[in-house]
Amino acid sequence: MAILDISAPGGPVNEPAYPYYEADAAQFSQIYDQVLQPPTLYAAGLSVSGSSGGLVTFDASGSTPNPLGQLFYPSESGLAIQVSGTNAYLGLTDSLKVLDVSNTGSPTEVASVPLPANALALSGTTLFVGTSDDRLVVLDVSNPATPSQIASISIPGPPVTMRVASGLLFVADGPQGLLIFNVSNAASPILLSQLSLSSPVWDVAPSGTTALLAADALGLVIVDISNPGQVKQLSATPLPPFNPFPSYGTIGSLTLAVSIAVQNGLAYVGTAVTQVGADDGAVDALAAFDFGTPTSPRLVAFRRQLTYGITVITPSANDLFLADGGMVTEFDNSLPRNSIEIYPSPAALAQSFAAQRARGQSTAYMHSKLTKNWKTSERRRHPLQQIGSPRCPVRSQCSH
Repeated sequence: MAILDISAPGGPVNEPAYPYYEADAAQFSQIYDQVLQPPTLYAAGLSVSGSSGGLVTFDASGSTPNPLGQLFYPSESGLAIQVSGTNAYLGLTDSLKVLDVSNTGSPTEVASVPLPANALALSGTTLFVGTSDDRLVVLDVSNPATPSQIASISIPGPPVTMRVASGLLFVADGPQGLLIFNVSNAASPILLSQLSLSSPVWDVAPSGTTALLAADALGLVIVDISNPGQVKQLSATPLPPFNPFPSYGTIGSLTLAVSIAVQNGLAYVGTAVTQVGADDGAVDALAAFDFGTPTSPRLVAFRRQLTYGITVITPSANDLFLADGGMVTEFDNSLPRNSIEIYPSPAALAQSFAAQRARGQSTAYMHSKLTKNWKTSERRRHPLQQIGSPRCPVRSQCSH
């Protein structure tokens, strides 16, 4: 028996019925970054074939994002994207491309800078580039056709995600943790602090005097940034093993936090499962937390997904756009809270305890931006293994 809080019957809902994964319908084998400039969504990733990568534009004005155009480069991965007006900045494995997107159906290149761009953040006419060779490079893009470098400094590791807020640059630096820079003078970035955790930091969302981190096996980590030179951890909320049908005698797979976004006072965490979990029927999930009390965030919504990883979450009004494996999926989030299990059954509780013990043994999850080895072949190897029916993801373990 389990006890449920059923006071809130909502939660993120896929506007059309959630489709089974169809490889031929995906524009990418993996999406690494996306940004919304209504009514267009821009996504960067690796092509379905795995032989090229770049940008796909989507019409996001309806209930289902529809592809408009694309610009792919051979032997590249699109790792980061930023957009301002009719200009887009696309980070590739070995270069930064400046694109004219005035015609979203036919993006064209207008400039190229030889920077291996792993992560991007745009503030006005200043573009911050985190490179795969451990640098933070600052570009003046007031003339997009001729970007000019105004600063370059070494950093501990290749950034995965970067955000700018209130004159500060927040860098999710993977195994190196969270970096915070003072960029009020963009020509002279100053490292204010580095917070290292026992798990990598894959994404960061600044919110007032706090920053929310997607921290792998640690789950949702909230830190106090009221003094950005002395960051203090307020809480760490691991995500439980979300495999509803584990094999007999096994524990639920570790669920890893890999992306995060904030909308209307709730923190949305996108997850991935371990490689073991990818083989035992575990599925990824979107979890929402009320972090009004940052020392004890409370789970208020939860939705299982059917693919390999939710790498990016992009809020817009009452919608959420998920980079869900190789697809962009839109959710209506008008009623953001749903019924939540507040006391699990003994079997589920036992799995949770066993998973907690297992966390100390193996929590390594190398983000695809760092390894760049999430190829299409991995997605096609077991194309139906993850999906089954939503009620029973692993057909072989169903009784009917």
